[in-house]
Amino acid sequence: RRAEREPSLYQTVERTPALVHAGPFANIAQGNSSVVADRIALKLVGPDGFVLTEAGFGADMGAEKFYNIKCRASGLRPEC
Repeated sequence: RRAEREPSLYQTVERTPALVHAGPFANIAQGNSSVVADRIALKLVGPDGFVLTEAGFGADMGAEKFYNIKCRASGLRPEC
């Protein structure tokens, strides 16, 4: 179903928008949000904004997959 592939828009307790899109097993498999959600968020905030993305459960698993899989496959690079 198409609706399951679309990011969900939520509101934080501070009343700011938050896009959530991770796929059916993202938290179990690697804990990274989807590239789709990151690209939409980057487009919405513009060049002066910033996007906070999920990068996994720890450096030994989540961060390694974030840098070695997600960043390489998407072409996106974190700016630290």
